[in-house]
Amino acid sequence: KLDFKEVSELLISLLVISFAFSNAIGSLNLFPVITLIVALTFIPHELAHRFMANRYCFYARYELDMFGLVLAIFSSFLGFVFAAPGAVRIYPVSTKFAFEVVPLTRDVYGKIAIAGPVTNIVIGLASYSYFLLSNNVLFLYLSSLSLWIALFNSIPFHPLDGEKVLLWNKWIWLIFFTATLSLFIILRGFAVMFG
Repeated sequence: KLDFKEVSELLISLLVISFAFSNAIGSLNLFPVITLIVALTFIPHELAHRFMANRYCFYARYELDMFGLVLAIFSSFLGFVFAAPGAVRIYPVSTKFAFEVVPLTRDVYGKIAIAGPVTNIVIGLASYSYFLLSNNVLFLYLSSLSLWIALFNSIPFHPLDGEKVLLWNKWIWLIFFTATLSLFIILRGFAVMFG
């Protein structure tokens, strides 16, 4: 169950990332639209990690990272966004029995980590499908951003999800990263074509 502090930190992260993207493309007037698009990609990503951790009976919550927030804003003035505003922290305590310590193995950690990017791929493909039906370019950009978040988080470097997936299973990481990169390139091409 999300508490006030966790919701607040999610919203602060959302607003900072949205500002960073708006600033990076030089269109602060698009901040409301970008905030909506980021909300539909960033928040489900984080909640997917949280949900999967809970499925394995871990206590988990989203916590913002001040350095990550500052880095996102700073990088936006350079024309790109390094978005690592926070993460779902997983605590080795059972959600069923508060006194029980649960081992967090590489296998389980990898599955929790991949849940976020997989969620973004689902959102990206669903948005793209709706774009094909409606011809609404907004859904094309939603698809592109969602796949970008999946791709970015699949990079195998700390603190990104890709590192945990690679440590769990290098073949799953390779297949997932390659598929995500291919989807991103294809749909990014369409975004440029229709944008």
